[in-house]
Amino acid sequence: MNHYEGMFLVPSASATTELEGVVEQVKELIVKHGGQVESMALWDERRLAYEIANHKRAGYLLGFFRMDGGGLDEFRRDLNYSEVVIRHLILARNQDHFEESIAAQKAAAEAAAQPRGEESPEAPAGSDSESAESDTDSAQEESPAAAEQSEVVATAAESEGKAATEEASPASTS
Repeated sequence: MNHYEGMFLVPSASATTELEGVVEQVKELIVKHGGQVESMALWDERRLAYEIANHKRAGYLLGFFRMDGGGLDEFRRDLNYSEVVIRHLILARNQDHFEESIAAQKAAAEAAAQPRGEESPEAPAGSDSESAESDTDSAQEESPAAAEQSEVVATAAESEGKAATEEASPASTS
């Protein structure tokens, strides 16, 4: 079985009021075509860049599933005729990325379920300052290619600045 990541756009009203029903319908379609759902959750709800089937907002369902390649075409065809899904995008993923993505989605769901005032059991008190220090240390350790690119950008910015000041200042006559 191949590993897939799917993004399914669903009407905004369905995403807020009937989320469980929408998720179940998408899961049923996957199982109908011989797939196994690993995880599926509402990723976000956003305003669309342009209207799709008279919808200005949509909920984004992110799902990870396994399915044989032969069932994928029929699954996509059923999604196109589905009234629940406005648009969809399905990407094939390798095993490593698939496992990492599922773990990240589950961790994000657990973090979202935890009340904001409580600390995570994995993060001891005071770990925020430690992580901030490690972030600045890692940001300072650039790869040679990144450092070279930064130098090129800085040089280009300096030369543009010099050219702009030369044009702005009037030529002095003696």
